[in-house]
Amino acid sequence: MSEADVDGLEEVAGDLAAAGLRSAAVSAMVGAAEVSTGNGDTARSARNALMAHRIAGPVVGELVPELERCQHPLTPRELDVVELAAAGGGNREVADELFLSRRTVENHLARVYARLGIHGRAELAQLLVPPA
Repeated sequence: MSEADVDGLEEVAGDLAAAGLRSAAVSAMVGAAEVSTGNGDTARSARNALMAHRIAGPVVGELVPELERCQHPLTPRELDVVELAAAGGGNREVADELFLSRRTVENHLARVYARLGIHGRAELAQLLVPPA
């Protein structure tokens, strides 16, 4: 499938989430992740998987079987770090909050940026905008 197909699935997922149809939105985003994987775009696939899990949340995630095919791209600790960083915390603040070294925070963020194909906190914050 083409990149346009992924664009379409992402757009449909966003529209469904905005309409409150979270289960359908998750299914569309999982489809986008799978197509991205098939296209060899691992960063986009990881971003779509992250969004599928963000849209699903804990309750909806249990109700959408497709989500099992879409592994969360971040470890729990990476997710802790990115949520604090995206909320505006500097490396020192994130490190202090999570009882980590500043260097560990930097390493987590570098791995996350590479995995998601993004370049900084602004892009990270956009990915973590709460779904509608």
